[in-house]
Amino acid sequence: MNRWNFPDLGIGVGLRTVHFGHILSKRPSVDWFEVLSENFMDTGG
Repeated sequence: MNRWNFPDLGIGVGLRTVHFGHILSKRPSVDWFEVLSENFMDTGG
């Protein structure tokens, strides 16, 4: 825990489409990926 009493969720990175191939083939040791879905939504959702 930290000073805000949040659990330690590990180390994460932003998931980008240009990295999909590398991630799927190498399976890096990453605790989680941040998916920025708003980058792929069309106007109006």
